[in-house]
Amino acid sequence: MAEERWQKSSYSGGDDAPNCLEVSYAQARVALRESEVPDETIVMDRGSLRAFIQAVRAGRLDGRVV
Repeated sequence: MAEERWQKSSYSGGDDAPNCLEVSYAQARVALRESEVPDETIVMDRGSLRAFIQAVRAGRLDGRVV
């Protein structure tokens, strides 16, 4: 995704926080990255992101190591 506009999570500790999740939206795709490693991104469609967030909230990924 070229020329993304990144937005930090509202749960981040502000501009000086070293470990922030950032998100960028472009049409049907969503990109996620860790602010300390901006060259590595995860890109998915909005439906996949929604399913991931629902799984996290429901605790279905607790204790899993990838």
